[in-house]
Amino acid sequence: MDREEPKQLGKYILHERLGQGGMAEVWKAFDPQLMRFVAIKILHADLRTTPDFMSRFLREGQAIASLRHSNIVQIHDIHVSTPDQEDALAYMVMDYIEGQTLADYIRQTARIGQFPSPVEIVNLLASISQAIDYAHQNGIIHRDIKPANILLDHRNTSQNPMGEPILTDFGIMKMVGAEALTTTGTSLGTPLYISPELVQGQTGSASSDIYSLGIVLYEICTGTPPFRGETYYAIMLQHVRATPPPPSLINQRMPAALDDVIKHCLAKEPGQRFTKAASLTIALAQAFQVPIPDQLRSTLLEERTLLPQPDPGPKEKPNHDVHIPPSLNEFPKQPESKTRTSVQPVEAVVAPQYNYETQPHFTPDWLPSGSAPTVVAPTQPQLNPPTTPVSSSIYTIPPIQANRHAPKHQPARRWSLLVTSAAVLLICFVLLERFSNLIPGNATPNTISSGTTVGQVSFFSTRQPDAADNLGLSDGIKVQLQNLPRPAEGNTYYAWLEDNQPEDPVILLGPLHLTGGTATVTYQDPQRSNLLATKSKILITEESINPPPSTPTPDTTYWRYSGTIPQDASKSDHKSQLDHLRHLLANEPSLNKVGLAGGIDYWFLTDIEQLQKTAVHIKDQQNNGITRQDLTNILYYLDGPCAQRENTNTRLPTMPDHPTIGSTTRVSLLDCNQSPLAEGHVTHIGNHLSGIVQAPGATATQIKQAGEIHTQLAMIHVWLKNIQQDIQQLSNLSNKKLLAAQTLRNDLVQQSTYALNGHTDPKTHVYQPGAIQLCNQIEQLASININPYTSTSTSTSTSTNH
Repeated sequence: MDREEPKQLGKYILHERLGQGGMAEVWKAFDPQLMRFVAIKILHADLRTTPDFMSRFLREGQAIASLRHSNIVQIHDIHVSTPDQEDALAYMVMDYIEGQTLADYIRQTARIGQFPSPVEIVNLLASISQAIDYAHQNGIIHRDIKPANILLDHRNTSQNPMGEPILTDFGIMKMVGAEALTTTGTSLGTPLYISPELVQGQTGSASSDIYSLGIVLYEICTGTPPFRGETYYAIMLQHVRATPPPPSLINQRMPAALDDVIKHCLAKEPGQRFTKAASLTIALAQAFQVPIPDQLRSTLLEERTLLPQPDPGPKEKPNHDVHIPPSLNEFPKQPESKTRTSVQPVEAVVAPQYNYETQPHFTPDWLPSGSAPTVVAPTQPQLNPPTTPVSSSIYTIPPIQANRHAPKHQPARRWSLLVTSAAVLLICFVLLERFSNLIPGNATPNTISSGTTVGQVSFFSTRQPDAADNLGLSDGIKVQLQNLPRPAEGNTYYAWLEDNQPEDPVILLGPLHLTGGTATVTYQDPQRSNLLATKSKILITEESINPPPSTPTPDTTYWRYSGTIPQDASKSDHKSQLDHLRHLLANEPSLNKVGLAGGIDYWFLTDIEQLQKTAVHIKDQQNNGITRQDLTNILYYLDGPCAQRENTNTRLPTMPDHPTIGSTTRVSLLDCNQSPLAEGHVTHIGNHLSGIVQAPGATATQIKQAGEIHTQLAMIHVWLKNIQQDIQQLSNLSNKKLLAAQTLRNDLVQQSTYALNGHTDPKTHVYQPGAIQLCNQIEQLASININPYTSTSTSTSTSTNH
């Protein structure tokens, strides 16, 4: 906002800012008349100065407020200032929904390969579809459907275990108007979810919302949006021109019938899409072979044909080599989630450097024996695709055994006495706590012992670039704490992100949301800047709610909890854990020297994404010249400068067809002794994993996570080597045989998709993560354990930056 943060807005008492975006900021507030919490969206000042804005905001806001649906957030009040008022305001008051967004849910599940079941997906889409259709029937188009605009109400889980979906921001794009969007630099719709017609400047329609909902469905089913790019323009251009990979190619647990549903959702022509969101969901249920939700059966009776009829004639399917079970009521069982636990640092272990090229069977000392997958050694070229062995599950959790000696029955009298005693103790505790909080200004003493871990801080990436080409890497942070005592009356907890350098500005992450002893806050950098690149410490203070602080209090008696990424250098490589994490996720100096800004995992994932897109382009290509050029481009992603030498005795071009490929692959995925950095991204990541393990302060959980990532990385290396072998077989074929080599082309697509998105072994049903999931797991290594603050918490660790 363009003035001092308000303490009150009309009759509403502002408590805390929940979020801030390009057009507005959202506050949690209290309505003293109705005695309830509400959410208030306040439009930015520069929007309020746009001509005719106030009248349009009021007109459209009244239409949205007329919507009454259980899956649409209810608008209770709209305020616009008159033109003659000096300090103009525009805001709307709506329901306050407790719970995460669908974007958060996808990040915690599908993004890391833990997909909801078909029944859960269908029920979730059913609720969202009903809300969208209801709005369309009342003449309201959303225009910005995306996971971040769908809240999951954790107080209502009867239909959806993740929380009942509630749509927000209906019509907000039309309310602010195209002129205001241009003025503020905000695009009409979010690039990852925008429809082709909105990209081309056309007026959005109900079909635009169907398209965006199809993108959301694609992301739920695969863990990734169908179109990705480094800039807004690159992403939006794909919406207009590109065809996304079929979902079943990315997630082999998805049936081929889902591909047709997505195809019609994402049709470039609006008239070829579903006419109703409910029709989409019914077709989805039929594709999954699960019951159609009862609330959608009226739509089923209204419409005979839910999907446009496919073109007649045979349709060749990619060779997925994956068994689809006849009934998809449940997906194959997923491996147990690796939930981080509170652990104490263990003594650092010396982990030898690992070279995936020269030591394919090497298992580091810090990795559990027998957990490394078998790596296929390159063989002589054949006209059959290579087979890829996939290891079985690595870590197993033994079942909890019941206590055989526990008595089966307790006497009723003893049970009654225990219940009565517990109730008395609980009442005494509550009265004591409330009495202590009646003393104003007294901070609640920290009763948690100093060595106890009360929570963690984790970094995450939105991967949404901004206009300044910040890539949205490690630009978000989530704080989660448990068993916190209530702060003193009039106080709350605040989370701050900082570094060891006193001159660096401290970032206020926000006040913690405290519910039953659990406190959380999620922060996304407005500029999409990499937070890990400059920050490494967390501080939790207890300070006054009104007025809220702008910097942490210098009085350390109000500092409650803190944590830091270890910064003591290892004796072996003279790098700290923070150094290794920043090299992986923020800034790798050796890559900077060859003009590649960013961390290793960014270039690792980017090269595999480009490789996979090129392989898809090759699959049905009938021009041999284009096919051979694409094969050369893939070789450069794999081998960098070494590709030119490898192409000398083949029928492939010696150079890539675009200079960008040559410059971005100066360091390649696989090792190349002709590169400025002989180690490829795969080996380089493995070395930093070893460095994290041997750095002082590594926890048992991090060592286990690093071992799992190492194993997954070795499997990706197998798939990349198989791609290399496919290209070797294709490169020397005659033009006639190259056109007919569909089996090898299919395998090229399959292996590259495995490398990007992972693969489920059809025999064991064990999921092997790909590059997308692996990079998310690397990011999880950059977590900070939070402990009660002590005077020694401020001591600065030494760190050597290399």
